[in-house]
Amino acid sequence: MSFSKIVKCETCMYYEDNNNLSYPTCKAYPTGIPTRIFSEEKSHDRHRPFDKGYRYEPKE
Repeated sequence: MSFSKIVKCETCMYYEDNNNLSYPTCKAYPTGIPTRIFSEEKSHDRHRPFDKGYRYEPKE
């Protein structure tokens, strides 16, 4: 039995599920979520460079 970790980005209301792309995207980062944010090394609960004003907000 294997479990895959749910990435915080995937629980954000701005996350875009792009099955046909090889990289994750969202409204803040439409050309690709930075690795340090997607890997949760850096938090996106506050402003980050180039995020267009979008921040992490959990899906309702």
